[in-house]
Amino acid sequence: EALEGVPQDTEILTYCTGGIRCEKANAYLIQEMGYNNVGALKGGIVNYHQYAQDKNLTSAFLGVNHVFDQRMGQRVGQEILSNCEFCGVASDVQTDCANSACPRPFAMRRFIQCGECAARLEGGCCAGCQ
Repeated sequence: EALEGVPQDTEILTYCTGGIRCEKANAYLIQEMGYNNVGALKGGIVNYHQYAQDKNLTSAFLGVNHVFDQRMGQRVGQEILSNCEFCGVASDVQTDCANSACPRPFAMRRFIQCGECAARLEGGCCAGCQ
C-alpha cells in the first residue's frame, strides 16, 4: 500500500539493524511486488554508524538501534528519542516483561521503560505482572 503508484524501476534502498529481515523485505519487493532496483545498506545501521565514526562524519542515524535479539538495543547516537511507556520520562531502554504469564499479547511484551518504573514494577509491564 505504501508503494502504490511508485514506478517499478524506482531505486529503493532499505536499511535494517543488520539482520536477515532486510534480506526478506528486499526479496519480497523484488519477487512479489516486481521492483527491479532494490538494494540494502550493507551491514545495516550498525556498520553505517561505524563507517561514519571511522571517517569522522556525522551519522544521520540518531538514538538507539533497537534489535531483535538479547542485546535489545545498541546505542549509535546520544539522543534519547522515546519515552517510558508508563510515566512518560525520556528513556530508550527496551525491555521484555519479566512475567512469563503476562496477559499482554506477545508482540506487546517488549516495551520502553525507565529505570524507576522498572524498579517499581519489578521488571513487569503492568501492576498485574509484578
